[in-house]
Amino acid sequence: LCLYSIMLRSVTSWKGHDDIINCVCYDDKDKVVFTCSDDCSFAAWKPLPTGDYACALLQYLPKAVSALAWDAGRRRIITGTAAGVIQVFSLSPDYEQCNEEHLIQAHSDRVTAITIDSTQDILVSGGRDKFVRVYDFRTNSLYNGPIAPGWITSIAYDPVGQRVFVGTYDVCILIMDISTRTHKLLNTLSAHKGSIRCVAYDPRKKYLFSGSFDATVCIWDIGA
Repeated sequence: LCLYSIMLRSVTSWKGHDDIINCVCYDDKDKVVFTCSDDCSFAAWKPLPTGDYACALLQYLPKAVSALAWDAGRRRIITGTAAGVIQVFSLSPDYEQCNEEHLIQAHSDRVTAITIDSTQDILVSGGRDKFVRVYDFRTNSLYNGPIAPGWITSIAYDPVGQRVFVGTYDVCILIMDISTRTHKLLNTLSAHKGSIRCVAYDPRKKYLFSGSFDATVCIWDIGA
């Protein structure tokens, strides 16, 4: 794992995982970095006075940890595995201990993306089973979304409009409304000629960004 400066110069590198790193999250307040890997582990890295980072927590799960999200408001780390399982862990104030709070069999195949809405207390996930799932922590209920035309590769979330943007292996991006838990499909965006690799959303500008294996990046004006 390498840490880069804003000028894309490598500042430092750390050793902890033994296989591919699938996801990286960052806590802006405490400057803590979270990672997950195909070596079946997730980790929390704390900054040192020297500017380097030290591994504060290295937790192993039964299967490869393929997706990760950090809920800073509730101090929870959410992991998705190659077995389709999502596990939710609460972290101690020093980031050195974790306790499992929820275990959710959300998907029938590898979990590929997770996002969290701390205000609504819901998480949204996607997987290679082509499904979007929404889990409501307040009611402990799991809701099914529409099936995608291909593997789900990434998810972005609009916390204001409660819309989910779903990148798929089948070159299209789905826009879903999850405000009523009916998960209505609002629109399908098609511009890329290759599978969608990642999506990101700017709620202030209302722009959606998508990157593809066709080596292009698209900026979409989503509007209201």
